Amino acid sequence: MSSSALGDNNPYAAMGFSMGYFGLIYVVMALIYFFPIYYLFNFSRKMKSALSTANKDDFKSAFTNLKSHYKYMGIFTIVIISIYVLIIVGSMLFAASSF
Repeated sequence: MSSSALGDNNPYAAMGFSMGYFGLIYVVMALIYFFPIYYLFNFSRKMKSALSTANKDDFKSAFTNLKSHYKYMGIFTIVIISIYVLIIVGSMLFAASSF
């Protein structure tokens, strides 16, 4: 069977992108977002333990994980905003140089 008989539905084939690139992008995005989710999971697990047993060490550890989550998300947000600013400035410079 040829690929057209199977219904090759890659709308980006004309631009030279295979669907494998998009799979790679999703894997990278999952790896980037793994750590904040892991911190939230540890926070919830430790907080549940601290509240059920009145353990101050688990309570402190829970908030340490929550702090790590917010720190990661804050740094990630700053990096993404910086990339947006660089893209905007770069495209303005490119547009100005093309005249």
